[in-house]
Formats: sequence, structure tokens, C-alpha cells
Amino acid sequence: MAYKTTAADLKADALYRAGEPTDGTSQYDGLCYEWMTDVLRAVISGGQFGPSPLEPVDWLWARAWPRGAIQLVQPVNADRSATATFVTGLQTVTTAPMVTNAPNLAGWRVQQDQTPARHVIGVAQHDPAGNISLLTLQEPWTGATLTTNAWLAYPDTYELPVDFVRGTSPLYISAYPNFGLPYVIDVLDTPDLERLAPQPWPMTTGRTFGGLPIVAARVDERKVRFSHYLYTPDTPLPVQIEFDYIRCPELLAEGSIPPIPPQHRNVLAFGLAYLILVDKDDSAHQALYGQFQGQLKAMTDEYRRTLRRMSTRWGIVQPSRVTGEYGPPRWTTGGLPAWNW
Repeated sequence: MAYKTTAADLKADALYRAGEPTDGTSQYDGLCYEWMTDVLRAVISGGQFGPSPLEPVDWLWARAWPRGAIQLVQPVNADRSATATFVTGLQTVTTAPMVTNAPNLAGWRVQQDQTPARHVIGVAQHDPAGNISLLTLQEPWTGATLTTNAWLAYPDTYELPVDFVRGTSPLYISAYPNFGLPYVIDVLDTPDLERLAPQPWPMTTGRTFGGLPIVAARVDERKVRFSHYLYTPDTPLPVQIEFDYIRCPELLAEGSIPPIPPQHRNVLAFGLAYLILVDKDDSAHQALYGQFQGQLKAMTDEYRRTLRRMSTRWGIVQPSRVTGEYGPPRWTTGGLPAWNW
């Protein structure tokens, strides 16, 4: 038996443990990599596996590197160079001249000082010949009919990485604006975001509408919304936000190397062999599940010992910051924040 380095090594080991031939003639040969990936993702994301649920753990080996990044961009028409025509009850907004610095405005919001609603742009079309842009709103315009240059279009929602499972840190803007510590943006529940940082209307035109986000919230599996859009007119440049997160592993194949440390890769072979024995209705699956649990416990214990050795602030896990409460979050006696968004 080769040293268990690749998924092919683990597949052969699992087939052997399940009493299946390892020469490619097993009826389970074509399912092994798919089922092994299911085991790996269950170890990362938790959930029901076998007779008992698995608790999700923020494994060091499952964290993405380089860590995730989102680039906040400045709003369109901050210099009020384009005039827009809004008509009550209609979805089409015409701007002249054409908006050229951000051609894809789909999903952006429109801010107009006299209108409370922040309408979302569904489609943005540009006509270079007529030097105009046609913005189709998702819903009809609820403000008054007017033609004005006092409007902005800005994104408040951004895409997360495609392999994002859950965040393990707040959002950081490194050393911003000009001091050594990072600027931190906490991730809250969506109701908290709306309650603590509602759409700012009515207010005066200028920085009070934007600046830097204070908090953020997940709006679905792939998007995060910020409390304020980026608006720093003195330095109208993008700002990069970074964060740590658990990534979803790719589908395992013959030559792929699982991200689990070598000393713990047996957990994949045990898990795969267990699934094969369950499908065969073989009573030996109970013993295999016990081996799977033992290997998983050893990996979990090692992870926790590593955390204790690495920080004197390691302590009891505090309640998640994703709560419905006002004010600052509660801290544990060990002072360790537990990020999970």
C-alpha cells in the first residue's frame, strides 16, 4: 500500500477496508472520488454524516490563502457631470452625457437627495452615438419627476469568493486611513444592519452619505452588503477589504492531494469505506464509523491544542457576534472573539 498522499492512495485504502477489489473492477470504483469529496466537505462544513452530526470546525488547513478580498469602488457621478431624468412611475432613467467610468451598473443603487428609496438598477445600456445612458430600474421610480445632476449610483452589495463557506475573521482595511492598526468592519445579521445603519435619508449632500462602511451583513450565500458605500472624494480610488474564510474544496480526483494534513488523511479513507459498507448493507460499517470518529477526534484535539499553545488569549468560545442585540458584543473570560459569518 503506497503512502497515503493522493486521493488515489486513499481510494485504494478505502476499497481494501470495505472488502472491495482495488484493481478497478469494483462497482464502487467510479463513485469513490465523489463520495470522498462528500466526506471532506462534511468534515469542513459539519452536518449529518452517518448516525451522528458533525460539528463544523475552523480548521487551519481549510482556510483560504491568499485570503479573500473585495474591492470597494467609488460611486458614479460624484462630480455631478451627468444629468439624469427621473419620471414618477417609470423604470427608465436617462442620463446625459453617457456614464463612461462604470459601464456595468446592474445591481447598483441610485441615490437622489429628494427621494427616500434607493432604487436598484436592473439593466444599464449605453448609447455612444447619442452620448446617453439608459438605466432600467428594477421597480418604478417613487420620487418626483425631475431632471437633475444631484444623483449618484453606487454598489452596496459585493460578491464573495466562489469557494466561500464561512468567514473566520472580520473584514479588514489594512492601515486605513493613515495609522498602523487595521480598520475593522464587523459582520452582523441583516436586521441589525438595517436597524443600526439605515439608508441615510434625509441628510445633507456630501460625505454623510458615504465614506467608509461601519458594519456589513450577509444577504445570501454569495453576497455581502455594507452599511455605507465607499465615498472618499479627496482620494477617489478603490479600497481593498480582506478577510479570512473557510474555502470549499474542489472535487477530488486521482492525482489531487487532499488539503487535510498527511497524519490525518485516514479520516477520508475511513469515511469513504464507511459509505461503501453502508451501501452494501454490511454490518461492519459500525466499526468503520468508530474508526472515522476516532481519527476525527484526534484531528480536532490537535487543532485545539495548537490554539492553546499559539495564544494566551485562547478561551471559552463566546456567543457569536451574529446577534440581534444592540451595542458591542459580549466577550469571553479569555477575551477571544469567535467569528462565524
